[in-house]
Amino acid sequence: MNADSHNGDAADGGKLSVMPRATPPSVPCPPPPLPDLERRLTGIVSSIDAIVWEFDPVSGHFTFVSEKAVELLGYPLGAWLEEPDFWPSHLHPEDREMAVKFCADATQRLENHEFEYRMLAADGRAVWLKDFVRVDSLNGRAVRLRGVMVDITSRKRIEAELRKNHALLERIFDSTEICIAYLDRDFNFLRVNRAYAVTGRQTPEFFVGKNHFALYPGDEAEAIFREVVRTGQPYTTHARPFVYVDQPERGVTYWNWTITPVKDASGHVDSLFFVLLDVTHEVRVEEAIRASEARYRLLFDRNPLPLWVCDLDTCRILAVNETAVRHYGYSAGEFRSLTIAQLSAQPDLDPHATALRDSLQRPNRTVECHHRRRDESIIVVELQGCPIDYDGRTALLVIAHDVTARKNLEEQLLRSQRLENLGMLAAGIAHDFNNILSPILMAGQLLRAEPGASSADQRLLDTLVQSAERGAGLVRQILAFAHGTGGERHAVQLKHVARDILSLIEETFPPSIRLDHSIPADLWPTKANATQIHQVLLNLCVNARDAMPNGGTLRLHARNVVLDAAALPAAPDARAGRFLCLEVGDTGTGIPPDVFARIWEPFFTTKPQGKGTGLGLSTVRAIVANHEGFATVDTAVGQGTTFRIYLPVVETDLDTSSADAATRAIPRGDGELILVVDDEASVRDLLGVTLTTHGYTVALAAHGIEAALVADTHRRSLRLVITDLVMPQLGGEAFVQLLRRQHPHVPILAVTGSPGWAKVGVPILYKPFKPETLLAAVHSLLHPDAKPSAG
Repeated sequence: MNADSHNGDAADGGKLSVMPRATPPSVPCPPPPLPDLERRLTGIVSSIDAIVWEFDPVSGHFTFVSEKAVELLGYPLGAWLEEPDFWPSHLHPEDREMAVKFCADATQRLENHEFEYRMLAADGRAVWLKDFVRVDSLNGRAVRLRGVMVDITSRKRIEAELRKNHALLERIFDSTEICIAYLDRDFNFLRVNRAYAVTGRQTPEFFVGKNHFALYPGDEAEAIFREVVRTGQPYTTHARPFVYVDQPERGVTYWNWTITPVKDASGHVDSLFFVLLDVTHEVRVEEAIRASEARYRLLFDRNPLPLWVCDLDTCRILAVNETAVRHYGYSAGEFRSLTIAQLSAQPDLDPHATALRDSLQRPNRTVECHHRRRDESIIVVELQGCPIDYDGRTALLVIAHDVTARKNLEEQLLRSQRLENLGMLAAGIAHDFNNILSPILMAGQLLRAEPGASSADQRLLDTLVQSAERGAGLVRQILAFAHGTGGERHAVQLKHVARDILSLIEETFPPSIRLDHSIPADLWPTKANATQIHQVLLNLCVNARDAMPNGGTLRLHARNVVLDAAALPAAPDARAGRFLCLEVGDTGTGIPPDVFARIWEPFFTTKPQGKGTGLGLSTVRAIVANHEGFATVDTAVGQGTTFRIYLPVVETDLDTSSADAATRAIPRGDGELILVVDDEASVRDLLGVTLTTHGYTVALAAHGIEAALVADTHRRSLRLVITDLVMPQLGGEAFVQLLRRQHPHVPILAVTGSPGWAKVGVPILYKPFKPETLLAAVHSLLHPDAKPSAG
């Protein structure tokens, strides 16, 4: 180090001067040290973990530097001793000015000093040194500087880390939302963080010096604090309630506490860290959750739908509500021993119900299943599920909606729709068949009435007419099934119909069928179509016969009954009132359950091909419904079946005005002109022949447009129009409306093979019909005031 006492600056080429440069005065030199002492001193200096140095402030050169300098900074000793201004030139640029000035000033004052700075090592490292400097002076001037440079790089690094950590802790202390208070052993506040102050609605400075329990008194809490001081053990508590005395509007708050004692060197507690976390929100959320769980438990237990919880892995039922217990018949304990697969009535369901479980986990997914109740009855249920957490494991909440009744109604609706579609088909078939049968029936009867026919010819004609009538009967049966209609109803005494059926049974059924009958003479009258009721009884009796292939007893009973609303038969249309009950029973095979569900379906039959049409019972049902009645069925496999038909009675005199058409004289015409309109040539021609044969004049037309022209041509002489209702071009209904406008005084008789024309507004004959029926209708329209003559 080189010092200049004139200015104290690094002025002369950067050299540090602390005294004038001059030849030092002659000083007596001490005798040279003993060699062994020199070696000892050299060893001592070398062993010091620091740079020992000596500096001549006059020459500005180091006169001694220990070998530690080479190890510490990497420069050879020659550089230290020979280079001018070695020390200032190797100082860290940021420390150079400070270090040089500090050392120069202290040396100028002849003061021993110490200071810290950085030097740059040969490899570029910055090495922190603490330099202890002793100033030797003579005559008020510094003549020698001796010192020790101690490496404090590690200490500086630690101090920097400590400062960093301290700053970090300060930031955490002030920024954390956790409330922290630092108290002395008497519980006076030494310091609080921002969160603690904000929670107390004060500033941090407000608390310093005040006693905790003077602000927040509490004997129990104070006892806890004193116990921590006494034992030196920390204390922790959770969700401890606390009420701010000065802020009652905050209500009860809840805190997690931790009190940590801080001990001095002797192990005595001298202060406390008090850490608090406000868990009021969490506590209230937990309370709300518990209340919510209680509400949901109530919803689960009192839900009107069956509910259960099942394990997602095993599908075993874990919990079940009371509705499920009542609806299924199992106890809660029995439910918990089952899996959802064991509830199923489907034998092909896999034991773990994997597919069902996977389906129920999908949102908004409904799965339809058949379940078996404890009483072995089968119900149809729609299941919906959602995954839930149940006692720490994933489970499935399942809602079961019993849709058995709805499914039955849907099945009935589908059956009704099928019946409606079949009815439409039947109506179309009936129309075509009636057009085919009409000319056969009329031609056969006309030929049979011709004189001179041989007996063989008469037999052939009888066969022809009977076959046509059987075909017409089949068509009427189809129409009765399709529409439940097919004839007028009058107040009649059905005992005659029942007795006719008895006669038929006795004549045609095999001897192995024993007849048990009861037909009282005092049966109440009912408004009915005798032909249709005859058909109902015949169908039921034939079915009873077929159910007893090895013989048995057939019952045909009729009786008057009064039904009470409190004890009605099991039938959808059953109602209270007075009824005539017709009962047909057998002791045959009975009806199995799978067949029983379909007995009313049209075309469904268990008879061999060619032995049954499948229309018998469906026709019975349609006719009974049209008569405003209802039917019941009792059956047992191996014991037999009983059908009961209930028909409402009427309070009226029996209709005796109608007589059999065959007993009346066939009326004849007197040349009246009748226009016949039909698109079927065979029907049209035979109508014309029938009318011409019986004294009428006939004009023919194939459709409505042609008929309108003919009617205009014969405007003055036209007496009656007979028209089909289903024709191409101008149809019958449109033709009727046109005719009414243009020829309002001409009567109209409609003929059709299709039902459903009741609202057309004119008299209608349904094909096929007998010639005498046609002639009687024509006569009544031409002579409305005339009474029919009995033959």
